[in-house]
Amino acid sequence: MDRLEVTLITAILIAGLFVAVAMTGDRRADTLALTGGAPQARSPDLSAALQRCKALTPEDGENPRCRAAWEQNRRRFFGKPTLSPSEGAAP
Repeated sequence: MDRLEVTLITAILIAGLFVAVAMTGDRRADTLALTGGAPQARSPDLSAALQRCKALTPEDGENPRCRAAWEQNRRRFFGKPTLSPSEGAAP
């Protein structure tokens, strides 16, 4: 291989690298646009309910308020609208 061939191969590899970075570098912006931006922050009430429910044991049985808090947290995490108390979430 002479010097011209090495330079040409290097230029092609660098151009390919730039194309790959350009194609994958913009994915985060697309993901945020699809999900509506960054996840919402937890409210202090939801955080307190989740902490309280984390301490429950299986012997405590299924707590409907905990189930509602977990559902609200899942909705918040996945970017879905949270339920209001009239729609079934615990106060």
